[in-house]
Amino acid sequence: MKLFPFELKKMVYSKKFVVLLLAVIGAIVPLFIHNVVFQPVIKEDQLQVADERWSTSEMMLRGHQYKLEDDPNNETELALEKMMYENMNILAELKGAVRADDWEAQLTKENAFFKSVVTYNEAGGEYPLAASDIVRKYAMNQKLLDENIKPEHGVYSLAFPNFMKQVFEFFFQFGAMIIMFILIGT
Repeated sequence: MKLFPFELKKMVYSKKFVVLLLAVIGAIVPLFIHNVVFQPVIKEDQLQVADERWSTSEMMLRGHQYKLEDDPNNETELALEKMMYENMNILAELKGAVRADDWEAQLTKENAFFKSVVTYNEAGGEYPLAASDIVRKYAMNQKLLDENIKPEHGVYSLAFPNFMKQVFEFFFQFGAMIIMFILIGT
């Protein structure tokens, strides 16, 4: 029974263990700094998605306006045009929420946009967003809102569980080889 503590102390006080511990810390710190530095990229990505949806909505709105020039009394096109204006207003509010870092408003506006797109598609429009994506994102946003959880980016997250996932993925890919080289070298 005294053999295990003896071997553990021998391993902890060895130079290899200290070097290995410093190497692990030396790999984790740059990964954390990387995630901190890339926090503005998350906001830029969200704004880019909102801008792309805005451009798509604007293009579709112009299409409805051109159809209404030919037939100004077309009730379906008038309704679709009105819905597209509503989509664009929601997207403008969404961009404002992203800029203000108001995650609750952002999720609420994104869900309102998804509802508006579903209504638009049911009325005869063809918004280029897959129904399965809408359902999945809407459900995720609603779950986050219900449980009051701030959404985190999958790659540049500072949340402890997400960051630890990145650390373990990194060490499973590269750390195992380094540890094997250190152990084989002795």
